[in-house]
Amino acid sequence: KKKEKKNAAFKKTKLKVGKILKKTNTTDSTIESRKVVLITQLEEQSGSSTAVYSYRGLSLENLCSQLGHYSKNVRKNAIVGAKQILTSAPNLIEAHLRTIIPAFARLISLTDTDAATHSQLKSLLELVCTVPPMSMSPHFPLFVAHILRGLTHSHDSVRSFALTVIHLLLDTYPSLCRDSTDIFQTIVHFLAANRKTNHSTRVLLDFVASFLRIYDEDAAVASHCVEVRLRAEEGVLSHAIDLCPPSLNLDPFHFPVLTTSSAGASSSLFTSPETLLNLVQALSPLVARVALENDRNLGEHIVRVLALMRRGVDRQPNKFMLADFEERYVKACDPIVKATKVHSLKENKKVFAAISELLSSPV
Repeated sequence: KKKEKKNAAFKKTKLKVGKILKKTNTTDSTIESRKVVLITQLEEQSGSSTAVYSYRGLSLENLCSQLGHYSKNVRKNAIVGAKQILTSAPNLIEAHLRTIIPAFARLISLTDTDAATHSQLKSLLELVCTVPPMSMSPHFPLFVAHILRGLTHSHDSVRSFALTVIHLLLDTYPSLCRDSTDIFQTIVHFLAANRKTNHSTRVLLDFVASFLRIYDEDAAVASHCVEVRLRAEEGVLSHAIDLCPPSLNLDPFHFPVLTTSSAGASSSLFTSPETLLNLVQALSPLVARVALENDRNLGEHIVRVLALMRRGVDRQPNKFMLADFEERYVKACDPIVKATKVHSLKENKKVFAAISELLSSPV
């Protein structure tokens, strides 16, 4: 038995008729596997006729996930694909705002984005801002948080692009921007700090004018004054009062404020004298610097900004709350006062007249 085990390795196998032996010098490459078939997912992918895909065959959800990729080329292709989908199917914007706003807004503060990608992203955000204010309202705080983060960024390119986006919001959603205290405080701080941007002076003045315009009293305040006579002895009103008149365009989250003072009914931040003084103090160095440039092409822009500033001062109903309001107002306008002493500025009659009107007594 020991001898048989020893010679077993050299034992020749007996061949059977019709049996083919495998060659010892070849490799068997056949693979056996089992399939996992997901029927429901395939039906959702191919059976739905309303699905919209980009030129690369990706859905909007896939593109939103790619917008968070570390590679800027992948993000750029995702922006182009998302723009293609939303342009061809605008109805998807309002339905997917919960996904779109976080995915798009976080790209504002990225530092590795080039000018071409910023241009594509701006076009994409312009598509998003076509939804009505009532639909944008729940997502507006998150959108604004990303924009203000970019506006206070250390990179010039990020600040410039964030300024472009916030300007878009000021023109598209003035009522939502007016109700945001964060927007007012951040923009005032941005103007006071005199941070450098890549924009021209004209674009910056247009931005300031749009910012002041949303707080203009006529647009900011929607007050309805009704005079009613009450007969105390009889307990009868002269006529009925409808506090909430029905309206098809009424925002269900916008509640009326009842007050006995016309000044207290205003929602504009101009009604706070302290806030108005801070705004004038932040804008005065910018206006003085631009006025001293003596650029004739910027004359109308400066006059518009000065007129809006003066309009806010004239319509300030609570100046009596600060005993030193006039003194602090003159001090806030000190850079503009110094600019008026330059001889070259006096030659520009329109700008000089607007500055003289601004520096007149506010009381």
